[in-house]
Amino acid sequence: MRHFAKGCMLTLTSLVAFIFCGICAEGANIVKNPGFEQDISAAVPASWLISGGQNIFLDNSQHHNGLYSVRIDGDGRDQYFTCGWYKIPPCKPGESYKLSAWVKTASADENSAFINMAQCDKDGKWLGGWIKVDGNVKLLSNGGTHDWAQYEITIPAEVILPEAVSFNLYLRSNSKKGSVWYDDISFTVAGQAANLLNNPGFERCTYPMPGWSCQDWSKSTCGVYSNDTSVKHSGKQSMKITGGDGPAWLSQEVVLKPNTEYVLSGWFKGDKVNGIGGKGHGAFAILYRGRNYENPVATLGWYKGTFDWTNKTGAANQEFVTFRTGNETVYYIRLANYNGGVGSTAWFDDISIQEKSESGISQIFPLHAVIPPVDWQPGRTLNMLDNTPNIIPFWYTGDRQQISDPKLVVELPKDIKFLGGKCLIPKKGGYSLSSCLTEVAGEFIRYTFSITPQLGRLSWNALGWQNADYLYVRPVGYAGKEFNVRWRLSCGGRESMWSSFKVNVLPEMPNEQINTKWFRLGTFTIPAWAFPDAGLRKEFLGLYAKAGISSQWVNGFYGYPDDVWDGEAKLGWETTFMSGWNGECTWKKDLEAAYGEGWEEQISKEDGPIWVVDRNGKADNAIFCPGYLLAKGKAFLPFYEKLVSSQFNASKNFLVYIHDWEPPHYTPNRGCFCARCIKNFAQKNGIPTEGLTAAKILSEYNNRWIIFCQEQVAKIVDFNSRLAKQLKPGIKVYICSGYLNDYKKQADGKAMPYQWATNLEMLDGMQSVDGHAPMIYISGWLFFDAVDAACSFLKKPVYPLVAVNERFANTFTKYSPERSRQCILASAACGAGGTYMWAYPPEDGLYLQKIRQAMCEVAELEDFFKSGVANTQTVSISTLPENKGKSGGLRYKVHQSKSGYLLSIFNYDEEKDCYIKISCPKLENGNYAIYNPIKKVAVEHGGRKIWNALELARGLVYLVPKQETVFLVIGKAAASPAYKAGISAETILSGYNRAYPVKPARKTVKEGSLLSKWEDFDCDGVDELLLSNGTENVWINPYHGAQIWGWRSSRDNSKLVKETFRSGPFGGGACFDLFWYPSKAIWSGEERAEYSLISQTVKDGRVQAEFERKLRQIDLDGLVINKTYSLPSEGSRVDVEYQFKNTGSRQIEFGFWSHNLFEVAPASVITIPTATGRLSLKPTQDNYVYNVPGEDESFLKPHRAGELAEGWFSVNRESGQADIRVGIDYNKLLQLYFYNGTPNTFEWMYKKVKLNPGDKWSTGFSLTYN
Repeated sequence: MRHFAKGCMLTLTSLVAFIFCGICAEGANIVKNPGFEQDISAAVPASWLISGGQNIFLDNSQHHNGLYSVRIDGDGRDQYFTCGWYKIPPCKPGESYKLSAWVKTASADENSAFINMAQCDKDGKWLGGWIKVDGNVKLLSNGGTHDWAQYEITIPAEVILPEAVSFNLYLRSNSKKGSVWYDDISFTVAGQAANLLNNPGFERCTYPMPGWSCQDWSKSTCGVYSNDTSVKHSGKQSMKITGGDGPAWLSQEVVLKPNTEYVLSGWFKGDKVNGIGGKGHGAFAILYRGRNYENPVATLGWYKGTFDWTNKTGAANQEFVTFRTGNETVYYIRLANYNGGVGSTAWFDDISIQEKSESGISQIFPLHAVIPPVDWQPGRTLNMLDNTPNIIPFWYTGDRQQISDPKLVVELPKDIKFLGGKCLIPKKGGYSLSSCLTEVAGEFIRYTFSITPQLGRLSWNALGWQNADYLYVRPVGYAGKEFNVRWRLSCGGRESMWSSFKVNVLPEMPNEQINTKWFRLGTFTIPAWAFPDAGLRKEFLGLYAKAGISSQWVNGFYGYPDDVWDGEAKLGWETTFMSGWNGECTWKKDLEAAYGEGWEEQISKEDGPIWVVDRNGKADNAIFCPGYLLAKGKAFLPFYEKLVSSQFNASKNFLVYIHDWEPPHYTPNRGCFCARCIKNFAQKNGIPTEGLTAAKILSEYNNRWIIFCQEQVAKIVDFNSRLAKQLKPGIKVYICSGYLNDYKKQADGKAMPYQWATNLEMLDGMQSVDGHAPMIYISGWLFFDAVDAACSFLKKPVYPLVAVNERFANTFTKYSPERSRQCILASAACGAGGTYMWAYPPEDGLYLQKIRQAMCEVAELEDFFKSGVANTQTVSISTLPENKGKSGGLRYKVHQSKSGYLLSIFNYDEEKDCYIKISCPKLENGNYAIYNPIKKVAVEHGGRKIWNALELARGLVYLVPKQETVFLVIGKAAASPAYKAGISAETILSGYNRAYPVKPARKTVKEGSLLSKWEDFDCDGVDELLLSNGTENVWINPYHGAQIWGWRSSRDNSKLVKETFRSGPFGGGACFDLFWYPSKAIWSGEERAEYSLISQTVKDGRVQAEFERKLRQIDLDGLVINKTYSLPSEGSRVDVEYQFKNTGSRQIEFGFWSHNLFEVAPASVITIPTATGRLSLKPTQDNYVYNVPGEDESFLKPHRAGELAEGWFSVNRESGQADIRVGIDYNKLLQLYFYNGTPNTFEWMYKKVKLNPGDKWSTGFSLTYN
């Protein structure tokens, strides 16, 4: 995957000047490079440009066809990828067009992914507005989560302006989260149906050929295929198949509608195609019904001899045939030079299958499904447990208006036991999965399920909760093996393409129960209603119990079967009832359900409006005004009692009552702005009520208003909690809080909470509240810090929610089985009373294994966690080679108990192992042992497993692997277990010394005017290295790419580089190291990685510093950069030297790129040498590229403005008083690039370099201030 360069962003006005696609031909796809396969090593694929965003990627991990798609990651901004067509008049007056695209989304906001089109005049000027179809400028829009689907729309002639001669197309996303992928964009003249073949003109050519598979019977004499750029009917190339003594062909699967007329067409050319044998040999194209290449439906060709791009009659036209499909939907087309003979050649081009008539707007296949976590995991692998019931989940989305007779078809190996299937959540009208038919399909059993047609284009939350089917299977004796599952959907008699995923079978879970004394692992809901029978429900409860689950949250309105309540009680589970109506507010629909008709007439309206009023004065007739409820107090009690009782009656055996505190539920438009609530707010805060409106409150008293709203609801929560305890004595009440904010800052009074953040401290002091269950839907060190802060300042127990299975938030990209384990362990180490998993128990077997592992570890250590006292005085831990505190990924806790000291150490870094130093300066005298209680291994030194207090005071080095959690106990030797296994502290120390060789000590070096010293230039608490000759002062930041962090001249106090470091990762400085080739290295994040200081010297009349870094990018692994800065004792020149060395075992090819933000004045002029003299440019006018003559690399070619005559340029003040002159090695230079943006950048790229192992390449440049 590659990120497009920042310098590639263009504005709309500059777009059409760079793209020329020629005149439109009827039926042809006007979009050039529609699948993003051409010029992939360039800044952007050919014929496309970026505008409006940074989070746009060329993605080779997801694609509909070919090798690439374009991905836009959501960050709330409007981002778009653009293609412009210049001088494309309608083929006929009043011509309509058809636009189509393949789109995939993951957790994107609803309707956030869409396509726009703009119209331009003959000069490329935008004619204003967007093309609208049925009043909508979003021609194709979608969101949520769904697999690849094709969408298309007809653009009527009447919406195209008469003066329009060109179009610009925008692939957009303005989602705040998630991702959207685009591929295979098509824009054709309407009336000519879209070509259903992938890569029909063979313009995308790699091996294997995108969209096609090859067959040559594995004989070297059969023939081979290749692209041919010298012979083509259209485009850049055709497909050439050279013949032999056997058959050679390409084939492709295509899905067609049943009982529909299509046209098969293509262009053929041949040379000496002899056709050995008879009619059945030669050059041809045949469409077959079925995968076995039997039952031909349509045939083109049987060409023999030598012939040009003609059909068999010799007419200069393409060959075509019309055919009609039957009930089948899957067909295969084969292009062949079949026994054409050695020396024969057949060319194929512009092969097409098109529906004979097609119009209107439609989604090509209206029903889709995703299978978590398969659709979010690399390699598409689902893990199952052997000899255990397992779940295959199908989550549907689709276009309800076009769904008819939908079916799910799944193929499983014959020896995998199918246990049944059922809808996850019942809906009115029945389950989505209603029946099953089985048939044998080779080595598979094919299961066909009817599903409800009430499937719609779902919003993000609906995908998480509805329209889901669970299939239950049991592999037996499969541990350590894999098998494949194939599936597809059918709708209206049509069938989608087959999809498949791999299943990895893990050993079954041990039968031993996990017994924790106080730490409870719960799950939000066990979907027991989806289990087909009581026997399977019992098995799954037993499975979850073996994983360590001992509690669950229940929404009683789901109607649990009695055997589930009873089964959980027998297992000793603590069942928690969750208020289905969000306990902090009262909803009209809930009172209607609980109290029946006529309830509203019994409520007194003497105290004013009873409904919430938004800031625009509109009443929401669904939610009660909190001010009204508080004013009525006990008068409203009968309604509360009836409501809560109805909920309690739906559940059994529950011990905890949960309030779902989510402020957006109770504060539409941020609070109730009725006259009563505004008056109460004013009185509480001493504010005059006259002229106090919602607008004034939000603009002048926003923070106080938020607190007032939360206090209102807190009182209602307290009222409801006390009532619940009266109705069911002995239960506990927890608060499930949303939008977790920084607890410690709130507790210290240093920060106001975010407007929807929960002020837990407000609820913590209520006697009616017994605990907190904050929603911490993050992982890694952010989770650790949030739980640590909550447990540190809240008095009541904390039970954080971990999103191990939250589909609609796409958490499979954020979580992993190991991260789920870490969240459980961090909760226990920070003092939480347990952890709840959201939203269901994981369906993936590896998650269950890791969860069980975590609970086994908690059970082993919970005496420390529960009764141990936090102690950071006796035992200290610091990261090596230097302590970076919380800026890194290391977190730890120390608990002291009678058994000693437990060290819980978390390394959240995904790439680096972490070495730490453990020291115990205040241990009492005696002998100690250090051991890992989980792995049963002792830490030894000098062959001994005994450490004395003095040795521990001096400390030891230990290793925590990346993404791992390590537990160590330091205890009195006499009371410690005598583990036979040991790990040597000397071995760990030796590994550390190899990984981090001794660096030169930081020092101050001075000789005359030359000075080198460390100081905190940007006042962020971290020192930079200053190099100075008394006139020029240059600060180097080794922690940020060893780039120039500041450059100031003493003679006129000028700042010569931008110092806006905190405006973004590329906001300031100079000498920022990038690579424009290979593509995967651009903007990878490695550019900001730390360099190691090699030397810091003053010698030979120069002050200099040398830095080094080994790259880790996948395409540059093993490349070492050595970077040296130096200043002479006199003058204003800074020299920068680079040496690149290949320390790896393979050849490395790269293109180096230097990125700089020079600044001599707010307004500056760039001077460059050209063949016609010096040229002055203003960087505020446009983006410019000036290349070395003869260099025709494609990088940023659309910006080419001229050629460079010498290896330098200067940045001058407009007054001409001073400039920065940059001198570059002209022989190695590729081009200069000046980017017009905020800020302006000055960049240059070098020619590509190939280094064999051990080879070196050097370059350098000088920066002189005149």
